[in-house]
Amino acid sequence: MKIVTKRCTSIIQSFKSFNQNSAMKKVQNALLATIILLAMATNASASFLRVNNNPGINVDNKIVFSNVTAAIAAASAGDIIYLEPSLTSYGTVTFTKKLTLLGPGYFLNQNFPTATQTTSATIDGFIAVNTVTINCDGSVISGLVISGANNNSGTSSYLGANNLTFSNNILYGIEILISNLSSDNTAFYNNIILSGNYFEPNSNVSLYKAGVNGLVVTNNFFSYNSSYGDDLVSGGSTVTFSNNTYVNLSLLILLDNAGNTSYTIKNNIFTDPQFFIITDIHSGNSSISLDNNIFYLANITVGKRFSSSNPPSSVTQNNNQFNATSSIFVSPTGQSTDGQWQVLQNSSSVAYKAGTDGTDCGMFGGALPYTLSGLPAIPSIATINITGGSTITSNTNFSFSIGAQSNK
Repeated sequence: MKIVTKRCTSIIQSFKSFNQNSAMKKVQNALLATIILLAMATNASASFLRVNNNPGINVDNKIVFSNVTAAIAAASAGDIIYLEPSLTSYGTVTFTKKLTLLGPGYFLNQNFPTATQTTSATIDGFIAVNTVTINCDGSVISGLVISGANNNSGTSSYLGANNLTFSNNILYGIEILISNLSSDNTAFYNNIILSGNYFEPNSNVSLYKAGVNGLVVTNNFFSYNSSYGDDLVSGGSTVTFSNNTYVNLSLLILLDNAGNTSYTIKNNIFTDPQFFIITDIHSGNSSISLDNNIFYLANITVGKRFSSSNPPSSVTQNNNQFNATSSIFVSPTGQSTDGQWQVLQNSSSVAYKAGTDGTDCGMFGGALPYTLSGLPAIPSIATINITGGSTITSNTNFSFSIGAQSNK
């Protein structure tokens, strides 16, 4: 069970309201050192850099920075950059090396109402694309609110490297393009995973003028007018959609590719009255496999974009449930925005233990179940106990203990 009563940065912020006598400063410094050690425990060789654009923050441009660009310039490949809670966007983030970019999550006031800090960290967008001089392979983006410049919908962000992880983020009107930013479609990547994200309306994922061997879109939530599409995809790609929850949309998967591409669609929940797969396969063979999906009050249509388009060489369907009418999710009463999409834990739900692996269909099942509030997969402080009297002065002896836990 993942319980967080105080986030790492919540501790830092809460101590700023206390009297900064020498004893309290010692406690704060000790806690900050513990927080950094906890975060670095996931990668012992990485340095941990903080970014905070709130007024009054002490910036040293070594560990603490006021903007992301400066932190990236100071970071070495493989370092961790943590964006601390702020009401001001950190702007668009451009990766120039392998980095892990983390935020505190979202919906924190709903899922953790007793926490001292429930503010998120927001960016306008991101670019993590390999070039002749830049290698972003192995980068991670997690725990952030991504809303577009001035909250404009349709803002594009880019992923174009190997072994990328984009997880536990919430997106507002963002289109993620998996692309090499060029006018050709020769780029080919390995192992890109998008997991545990919350796609608000008009947020999309597109594989554009590139190919991926091992593109996995799993355990995400897609809401109205959010979808996945292909456009001029390099042949030989393998794409998996698993354990996603799609609500109130007609999902259009436009398979526009050069052929020899394999699509696996399994363990998903679709709640729109219709689900479309429209293909425009130029040449060669492409296959579509649909297994153990739940179609609530819905059926499925597989068609061609143009009369001259090639159909998939094979479409296989196994153990899908069409036009399901029974309840699927828990009652939304008392649930958070993302918590309401949990599957009822009894046989009255058609999604309960209905996946190919025996776990639930939808975003909370499978090998990478959705994490409430998108908490990043780093340890967090769960408990703090300070002893030594009700008042701590500079000459008071005291002790404190910190309990930490993993969020993954």
